[in-house]
Amino acid sequence: MVELAMCIGIVAFAMVAILGVLPLGLGVQKQNREETIVEQEGPLWVELIRRGGIGWDEVTNYVDSIVIEHTPLNGTGAGQTFGFRGPFYPVANPVPAPGTLLVTPRDIVSLLSIPRFEADRGILYSNRVTALCRSFSGDLNSQIRPTGVLGFQPSDRQLDDALRYQMQVDLTPAVQLPSLPGTPGNVQSMTPLMTGVQLGGYLDAMRLDTSLIKLISSPEERRSSRDALAGTVYNLRLTFRWPVFRVGNEISVGSGLRVFSAQIVGKPRFAIQVPSNPEAVFRPGTSLRPRRFDDSALNRNLTSSPQ
Repeated sequence: MVELAMCIGIVAFAMVAILGVLPLGLGVQKQNREETIVEQEGPLWVELIRRGGIGWDEVTNYVDSIVIEHTPLNGTGAGQTFGFRGPFYPVANPVPAPGTLLVTPRDIVSLLSIPRFEADRGILYSNRVTALCRSFSGDLNSQIRPTGVLGFQPSDRQLDDALRYQMQVDLTPAVQLPSLPGTPGNVQSMTPLMTGVQLGGYLDAMRLDTSLIKLISSPEERRSSRDALAGTVYNLRLTFRWPVFRVGNEISVGSGLRVFSAQIVGKPRFAIQVPSNPEAVFRPGTSLRPRRFDDSALNRNLTSSPQ
């Protein structure tokens, strides 16, 4: 009996130790799983933005919302925040106006491809683009498999089982200095616009805003339309934070952090264009000008006169 009592005591002591470290082991396993998922998702998003949203129709199933903070840097007026809703994001969860539905992959990618800095009618803006997503990879039960029936809605368990993460997109030009002769007259005319604005943002504005680029008069100086490096190479940085959970109407983000960096070769073109109205490039209900990368721009004749 003494031996039996001693054996029970030893086993009980061991079980207490095992049960004590079990939550720690489960927590480490959960963190490793989340990090693995994010490591797989980052390159997928880079490729999706690089291709302009072509070839991945199911991406709409995994984006809950996109929020863009559009803030003027050298103009008057307050900044604006615009929100867009994924097809399976609960209506009860609020997003900023206009709250329109993201129907196609191009809707999503064109919003994610808005540059960090841009110009609009002579005013420079900063754009903070943040997407709330559910993981593409992970448990089979968390994958959205539409049945083709009109009004299909995944189960709450499918939506809750997936890892949710927040992705911030920063798109800036790779070339930080303009290819200009730098004559005193040109530098003087450019200085007011550069005040308080990072060079990358200023050049990106010059490159994409046709009204602002006219401030440089000589065709030889308008290098952003002629130089392949200056006009078609951009730095893309994706910042992932996870896990995302909701407390009431507020979204909270955990301590997970991972940054992906890549270079994209192509030319960002306006995703919304009306031939009869060159100014009709804005997303309806907003002052945003969505863009998509077009690698066919690399085939242009670089010796021709800028348009």
